Formats: sequence, C-alpha cells, structure tokens
Amino acid sequence: MYTATDLMTTELNALSLKASIFDAIQLSKDNNIRNIPVVDDQGHLLGVISQKSLFNKTMHMLALYGTEYSVKLEQETSVKEVLETDYLTAQESTSLDDIIPLFKGNNHGCLPVIDADNKLKGFITSGNFVDFCERLLLNNQLITSPAV
Repeated sequence: MYTATDLMTTELNALSLKASIFDAIQLSKDNNIRNIPVVDDQGHLLGVISQKSLFNKTMHMLALYGTEYSVKLEQETSVKEVLETDYLTAQESTSLDDIIPLFKGNNHGCLPVIDADNKLKGFITSGNFVDFCERLLLNNQLITSPAV
C-alpha cells in the first residue's frame, strides 16, 4: 500500500508569520512554487499561501495604489493577509487510496502532510502524482525508449 510518504516532497520552502507578502512573492518566483506553507518556530503548520491568493492581493494593491507604492506595501504587509487556514491535510501514513479523492473532489493545489502534533512533514502536489506515476511506470518497465 502506498502512502503520503511515497508521494510527498520533504524539502520545503516555508515562511513564518513574520514574513511579508513581498517575501512570499520572491520565494514563489525564485523557487517556482505555487503553494507556500507557513509554520511557527516549532514547525507547526499555520496555513498555506497559494499563488492565487498572492496574485489577487497584489493586483488589488496595484489597482488601489499604483506600482511604486504597491511594492512598498507588499514589503510592509504580513503574509497573514493572504494566509489560507481552511485546507485539508494528510498524515504520513494516509493511503494513496484516501489521498486521491481529496485531490479529485477539492480544488486545492496542494495537500500538506502533518504529524499528530500538526508539525509539517511534507507537501503533496499534482506534480508529485505525475512524478510518482513516472517512477512506477519506469520501475515496471512499462515505458520503453523508442527505437533509434
């Protein structure tokens, strides 16, 4: 039986509540990530910042204040302003059979994986599913190289 551990990414780029929206934008751009976990000093998951929530907030600031002032405002505005706290989670032992319906039935871009103490252990994205399928196919030699 495959579990969240088989799918999840464990090398995460997380932010704290001390971070600004500007920090989140930079982290997203620099690491090409769409969802950013926010954790406390002990690693407990506090929420997730989605690329969509960042985009909506920055477009709102831009429309209200213009380019020059909106950048300054992004640097002064806490990630709390875009933090999503209503999200699904999984445990490391959650089976793939239970994870698939969470992705299919909800419009979430990621699934945080936490332990019993709500400490963030990893993240599952749709990209993780694609990577997992590729590994399964390659390990079972179902993908063959085309003849040259």
